[in-house]
Amino acid sequence: MKKRFSIVIAVVLAFCIAGCAWSAHEDYPTGPITLIIPHSAGGGTDLTVRILATGMEKILGQPIVIENVTGGDGVVGVTRMANSRPDGYTLSTGAGSQLVVLPQVMEGLAYDPWTDLSWIGRVGEFAYGLFAPKSKGWETLDDLLESARADSRSLTFGGSGMINLLLVEQIPLALGEKFDWSYMPVEGAGDTVLAMVRGDIDFAAVSVGNVRPFADDFVLLCTLSDERLSDYPDVPAITELGVTEVPLRNFMGIIGPAGLPEEIRFKVEEAMRQAMEDPELMERMIAIFENVSFMNGQDFRDGSYAISLVIKELLEAGVQQY
Repeated sequence: MKKRFSIVIAVVLAFCIAGCAWSAHEDYPTGPITLIIPHSAGGGTDLTVRILATGMEKILGQPIVIENVTGGDGVVGVTRMANSRPDGYTLSTGAGSQLVVLPQVMEGLAYDPWTDLSWIGRVGEFAYGLFAPKSKGWETLDDLLESARADSRSLTFGGSGMINLLLVEQIPLALGEKFDWSYMPVEGAGDTVLAMVRGDIDFAAVSVGNVRPFADDFVLLCTLSDERLSDYPDVPAITELGVTEVPLRNFMGIIGPAGLPEEIRFKVEEAMRQAMEDPELMERMIAIFENVSFMNGQDFRDGSYAISLVIKELLEAGVQQY
């Protein structure tokens, strides 16, 4: 009888402790939240998240302070967040490069995406296209490939991270070909577009939102997705060209440090979801970041892990790392 009574007391205490831990975060947030964007200001991620933050501020009742922390293809900003106190007041955005590419290629990375981060929610996927300046005279992907087959060493493409490199390199791998074109890393997506304008690079995998202000100067050779883009209904998706069945995708969401209390993580997740139910806010976001679609933290993590397996296959197939 005494033993049974002790078990009952222990169970009751456990529930009380759990309840106290949950209620301890009931008032969150009580002050400003810092949201690190590990990219330069003015890019698609930066502009989209700033719009989203205005909606989340209204729901959370506290200001969200955007801090652009560049360096290391986004690793510097994510590392700073991962090393912060898990109290919900320092969060960051995370995209394919920081979450599923660099953890597989960079030695000594200060965080493991699957154990050192809290996955809060996905904002959407980048709508990527393979763009080239009109001055190149290419109108289709075949035109580019024919130039590469004739003399790939004369061609240079660029991008702001490993994900941009892999988006391009999946094409010759899928075709069973090898091109000796050169890759030129640049600071951000906006800089990639400007590099094409200046003639520093011949083509690039770029998110459509970054090219839109200069659309008259570029040709979209194909979309790097499994469907056509609404702004370019006459341009085929790469899958229509038989290049690959499941093209590599890039995504963007909000993450926190490991150990973030579930109540806090869930509050931020819910603020994201509610903000993205606002038609006016969504319209503004979609104008920059075409594939905006909320995904909860668990699905965001699971989907990202699936993409990491695709990237692993690409790397094992021999994609050159720059």
